[in-house]
Amino acid sequence: MGDRHLKFHEIRDNLARPQLVENANTTFAEYGVPTDQYDFIAGDMFKVLQKRKFDVDVVICLGFIYHTIRYGELFRGIIDASPRHCIIDTKVMDGDEPLVRINVNHTGVQSNAAKDKISHGHKALAGWPTLPALKLMLDVYDLDVEEEYDWPAMLATLPKVDALRDYHVGNRVTLRRKARQTGTSSTAPTA
Repeated sequence: MGDRHLKFHEIRDNLARPQLVENANTTFAEYGVPTDQYDFIAGDMFKVLQKRKFDVDVVICLGFIYHTIRYGELFRGIIDASPRHCIIDTKVMDGDEPLVRINVNHTGVQSNAAKDKISHGHKALAGWPTLPALKLMLDVYDLDVEEEYDWPAMLATLPKVDALRDYHVGNRVTLRRKARQTGTSSTAPTA
């Protein structure tokens, strides 16, 4: 991690899953990780990304992309953190074209999108991209393919587990991306 040490704190507005921060803190404490070397932030990620500057080595985005349609804000925030790598794990829709299917998430369900300033009532718009759509979005934000995990091949030798079904059939993917250039997050045009 080099000199990129992080500190613990929480932003307590509109928490979708506060117990995950509590569980993570408990786990790190059990492993004896000093609290000045990590940072768990619970809050509206778009507010957090707007209010705070990050300088990180790796961004891990797990199970979130199909719960939002705010892709521009998400990927802008990721590249503004100047990561060397980005790991994305998400559901994808079948298809060879770069398309996104619009869905509705009920914000009262904890595993769905959280209620925020752009949700309405207890509903939020969400999108389910095809793999070509996801790759296109990542390319626009200068995140190049480093590795695409071949889950079906890796899982072929293991017993079928229902919880991994989406990985077996290709409806869920894990991509490791590498930032094209450090500092590409500048809003100034490049020559």
